[in-house]
Amino acid sequence: MVRQFSAASVAVGDIVPGIVLHLDPGQLQACGARCSCHANKQVNGNHFFLCLATDEREGDWLPLFSRSGNSRLKLPPTGREGHPKWTGGTFYFHRDQVWTATHDAVIAAAVEAGDQSCASFRNTLKESEIPVF
Repeated sequence: MVRQFSAASVAVGDIVPGIVLHLDPGQLQACGARCSCHANKQVNGNHFFLCLATDEREGDWLPLFSRSGNSRLKLPPTGREGHPKWTGGTFYFHRDQVWTATHDAVIAAAVEAGDQSCASFRNTLKESEIPVF
């Protein structure tokens, strides 16, 4: 079965530190993304990812988890804007799992995951609240 997708809801110019997108890590990998942790520790399935940093070609992305886990740190709830699932949710991250992906790979992963944000309604985290490690 061939899946049909609408046009991407995110453009390269939208990809900035603090944007939060729903991404498919399998699609990220298919597009050449790299992950800082071993394959058996990598996130599976669609998740929110927080953009940590970018340059003109690629960015660093932190997958966010809805449950605590071994060595996961809680993301503070402050500085969030967007959908109530994002602003009111509880999220955790693992500092040893950072994905580096081209902007085109991120756009493809957002389409594959069905990210529903749009230019007028983005999930974001204030830059001063982005975890630094």
